Amino acid sequence: MVFLSFDWGLLFIIAAALALVALCLCAIAFTAFKMIVGRHAMDPANPFYASLLRKLLGDYVEELAKYIEEESERLLALPHEDVTVTTDDGLKLMGRFFENSVQTDKTVVCMHGYTSDGKRDFAAIAQFYLDEGYNVLLPEHRAHGRSEGKYIGFGVLDRRDALKWLKLVTDKYPNGKIVLTGISMGGATVLQTLDLELPDNVKAVIADCPFTSVKAELSFQIKRLFHLPPFPLVNLTGAVCKRVAGYSFDEVDSKESVKYAKVPVLFIHGGADAFVPLFMSEECFAHCPTEKKFVLVEGAAHGSSHFKNKGLYESSVREFLTDKF
Repeated sequence: MVFLSFDWGLLFIIAAALALVALCLCAIAFTAFKMIVGRHAMDPANPFYASLLRKLLGDYVEELAKYIEEESERLLALPHEDVTVTTDDGLKLMGRFFENSVQTDKTVVCMHGYTSDGKRDFAAIAQFYLDEGYNVLLPEHRAHGRSEGKYIGFGVLDRRDALKWLKLVTDKYPNGKIVLTGISMGGATVLQTLDLELPDNVKAVIADCPFTSVKAELSFQIKRLFHLPPFPLVNLTGAVCKRVAGYSFDEVDSKESVKYAKVPVLFIHGGADAFVPLFMSEECFAHCPTEKKFVLVEGAAHGSSHFKNKGLYESSVREFLTDKF
């Protein structure tokens, strides 16, 4: 009979090391969750964020920031009113409603991007829509701007919040027509509403640089920015998000939601987008069963297609919407 002997001391060291590694990974995942999902603003004055924005937007980040600041001031100088809705989980969300100086029941609802707000992402685009004869609603997502909330919804939660904003418009204009548009996270949000019961008033959707799922987007960025494998960090961070914020990173996918589209969809994406890769919009476009159009803005970084080529952006939107209203 052969007796096996174990070095219990070594076994204990290995077990302790594994436990320490697991504890460290959990701590990193929780920290990542707070940084990614927790309420915060991407402050260009912060050196870390300034470096990150330069990687995402390229050399014209300072020029773009100045442009946004000037256009935001112009936009906020126009007559508008603060409006609010309450989410299903009891959060008060704020927004700005710009009623056109010429009476109309056509409204564009604009969903902004991650850590931003409507007056920034749609600073100049909102003025274009006003000039085109639309009312403009600029909601502020949960955990953004003046709205309540601790955790960013990444479209998974915001898509249902969008229904509240649409109801606000349909209550005001029962027979009105709505364009639902979004940039970045807002672009994903509007695509992810397409598998919900939208009011018949919604006649078109415009998605500017949308991602597919939170998991896919985070996985892409971890590999690109930090040269790390997505597993296990994204999975662990997602588990923390499910536990704390109540949703999973892969719970909703824009390319799956768009399969249920019943209205025409316009896709816009910058050719130099280093934040949300072009292929994500292309995947969503491929899955869309309704009338659709894809506009590629060459040289445009993330969320800056209108800034980079105003003429192409506005003519494409104008042409797409012409026969919808």
